[in-house]
Amino acid sequence: MGESIFTFLFIAFIALVVLVFLAYDRIKIIQYRLEQQIDQNEKIIALLTKEKESKTTNKDGS
Repeated sequence: MGESIFTFLFIAFIALVVLVFLAYDRIKIIQYRLEQQIDQNEKIIALLTKEKESKTTNKDGS
């Protein structure tokens, strides 16, 4: 009886370790995707800012 409980707890522990590893891996993937999205958004903001400045300059210069 005691050996079966130990075996069950050992298997549960191994399963928990695997789940934590998979969750950590998933978090790293999400973090990478968010960093890529932030970089893309910063580039878009820079382009829109340049476009807005050029439109303002054209209106003032006319």
